[in-house]
Amino acid sequence: MQAALSLAEPGTWIALTAVAASIALAMHVLRLRRRIHRQRQDLKQTLREEKRMFEFLHGLGERMQVGGSMREMHRLIVGGVIKVVDARGGILYLFDPLTKELVPAFVSPSCPALLPFPEEIRLANQRNPKAMRGYQQLRSLSMSTPLTRRLFDSQKPLYDPEFVGLEETPADMHAPPRAPAMLAPLFRGQAPLGLLVVTRHPDDPGFSANDFHVFESVAEQSGFAMISSLSHREAVEKQTLESELRTASEIQRILLPEDEPSIPGYRVVGVNRAARYVSGDFFDYIHISPDRSGIVIADVSGKGVAASLITAMCRSILRTTAPGEPAPARVLARVNEMLYPDMREDMFISLAYLVLDHTGNRITMARAGHDAPIVCRAATGEIERITCPGLALGVDHGPVFRRVTRDFEFSLEPGDCLILYTDGVSEALDIHGDEFGMERVHQTLREKAPQGAAAVVEALIERVGKFVGGHPQSDDITLIAIQRL
Repeated sequence: MQAALSLAEPGTWIALTAVAASIALAMHVLRLRRRIHRQRQDLKQTLREEKRMFEFLHGLGERMQVGGSMREMHRLIVGGVIKVVDARGGILYLFDPLTKELVPAFVSPSCPALLPFPEEIRLANQRNPKAMRGYQQLRSLSMSTPLTRRLFDSQKPLYDPEFVGLEETPADMHAPPRAPAMLAPLFRGQAPLGLLVVTRHPDDPGFSANDFHVFESVAEQSGFAMISSLSHREAVEKQTLESELRTASEIQRILLPEDEPSIPGYRVVGVNRAARYVSGDFFDYIHISPDRSGIVIADVSGKGVAASLITAMCRSILRTTAPGEPAPARVLARVNEMLYPDMREDMFISLAYLVLDHTGNRITMARAGHDAPIVCRAATGEIERITCPGLALGVDHGPVFRRVTRDFEFSLEPGDCLILYTDGVSEALDIHGDEFGMERVHQTLREKAPQGAAAVVEALIERVGKFVGGHPQSDDITLIAIQRL
């Protein structure tokens, strides 16, 4: 019958073929329209993402140019990343090198729970939605959890469509609800810098592959911005510190004697060279009475600002205590009693204090643990060490110091030259780590003593400088030369 139909009605087949072709063409056009629509939607989505990305990067750039607080930078990063990837909330952690933990730097206002939380926080959050944010702002994150180890070992971002929190949940706490989350470890070179986390609510759709790609990019840019801001802040802080240290150095220089003291029968020359901006050494000339003058040299353990503050305290107490008191040991005992309560256990002061009698050639000395002065005798050219017992300041609160530290008298004959020095002279190091040494000190004193105190000081400073060469000065240098006229 079909054969008969096809033979009898050939036009029917032509009509059916035309209908089928029309249907196929319509289906093809519909598919093309759908594809064009999807492409247009994708293009719009891409343009929106590009716009959000541009706004984010532009905001970071502006923040880096104008400066401002680091917290504002952290807020901008978290808020910007949330907007770019259309997340609900996020947290930025920063690595603390002291505690070795990740410390919350910024938690977005609507950030869902990302950490296990106790029952009281669940109840509090029902009354006040800010409770969960406050809880997460106070909780540091260990670097030793399986998740953090995985992230920082791989150094790669992670997407988890059913994220269950940053820590394992103890039995007595609630687990965060499962939700899509993206996490990116941040680095400064090879050192951990922080961790960026963004998440959606459990009922939200998961992040797409494109979302994760965008997140990787913005996390990387955020890390660069933070590093740049930190470097800028560190540079500013360094400049500020250097300026303050230069001011401190100038103040300390003012506290040192500017001119030689006028002591009948003696020529006294002193110099101080700090290893850093400020010195833990000091020297001073003190008026005791019309016929007596004091000369002091001291070396505080350590260097830098802390040592310089102790030197200022010691100088002030000495200048208050010494006038009218001819016995140096009694003066040092009083200085020790006043300094001891404010000294750290790891700090002490070695000090030598001399009292010169203007009416004769007698010198009285108390030595509080300081290097023994040396004298070149004009009559023989021999070098002699002036030794006497004594305990450093700040080691004992009083009884032992008074028992050990005693006055010692000696004399200088005309032409004799005595030097007081800190270990920055004898222990100056060259580029090979060798010390200048006492033999070179003795040799210089013996050669230059006939030319006077100024020649001794000048020669020692010059020879130490040449010996050290290009090697940085390892310790403060203080030197006093006293010559009997």
